[in-house]
Amino acid sequence: MITPADGDHRFAAPAWQAMPFRLFAQGFLLADLWMQDAVKGLPGVSPANERIVSYLAGLWLDVASPANMPWMNPSALSESWASGGTNLLNGFQNHRHDAALAASGATAPDNDRFVPGKDVATTPGTIVFRNELIELIQYDGAGQARTSAHHAAPGIIAGFAVDPLHGRRIAIQHRPGHHAPIAIFPVG
Repeated sequence: MITPADGDHRFAAPAWQAMPFRLFAQGFLLADLWMQDAVKGLPGVSPANERIVSYLAGLWLDVASPANMPWMNPSALSESWASGGTNLLNGFQNHRHDAALAASGATAPDNDRFVPGKDVATTPGTIVFRNELIELIQYDGAGQARTSAHHAAPGIIAGFAVDPLHGRRIAIQHRPGHHAPIAIFPVG
């Protein structure tokens, strides 16, 4: 039996132990182990590039996780059964609404409910680079700045990021007394 990595709670619900869901979870975890082994120790690849490839391979594989597939996820199936499928219908309607907003270039009407400094954190900064994929922001620190910036290249979730080059969690916030500029940019 393959156990998920520490902190991976996707298959923690007891329903994942029943067949065929255990088979789905175990197959995914086995593929994850294989993928991580496949990108290690490649001739001519530096350790830094190996960490980047391992991180990106993990992101790619996570897209195919059975936890993300409603027809393979016992919790999603149970909710769908209990709601008569209205959860799926509501999700599809939310998706259509968001896609229509994105296509029109409009912002979501509920954006007005977010008050900067109250509901959304604010840190002064400057956009130093922008293209179709990313916006690179240099956040202003108070006082004397150190000579090196911190860079992270993940999707940011709940104010934390994982630096794929160093394998550590980064808090996305300005902390008094820490004056290094922080540049954060999402990948993918």
